[in-house]
Amino acid sequence: WESKPKNEDGEEIQVDVRNYTDTADTGMDNLCSINFFIHNEEAYITDLVYTDEAMEITEPLVVDLLYNGDVNQATIESNNGGRGFARNIERGLMEKYRTNRTTITPLVQSKNKEARILASSAWVAEHVYMPYNWKNKYPEFYKEVMGYQRKGKNKHDDGVDVLASIYE
Repeated sequence: WESKPKNEDGEEIQVDVRNYTDTADTGMDNLCSINFFIHNEEAYITDLVYTDEAMEITEPLVVDLLYNGDVNQATIESNNGGRGFARNIERGLMEKYRTNRTTITPLVQSKNKEARILASSAWVAEHVYMPYNWKNKYPEFYKEVMGYQRKGKNKHDDGVDVLASIYE
């Protein structure tokens, strides 16, 4: 998609921008943080961060993503250091931008990741709209999402996991 949905008068509609973040501290995981909004039961991705960098790098990236994306509500998985990450994001927004407009909600994700991804895959394919030129703008994320295989052998599943969380 190229622009926000418009009303009958051709003006962009006001949207409630949300974010879902799956953190990665060490190991093979990537951090995936996606800004999105829902309109007419469709999910529109507005921006994202997808990286294997350490938390000291990703925290400022997510702070900027939330602020620049006018995010109202952010859910941050609190497994594996995510609770501390969520506190640091809240602090970072206040220190850098002097704002608390984004409500940060930590969430323990205890459901089976593979089952969640498979259960949501048809809806995600049909109802999630990526930004124009996302293949070039987010190449690693694009490769993961487009190359994900149901029977495993996936190097990463962090992006499709966040898309499953948006579905939920």
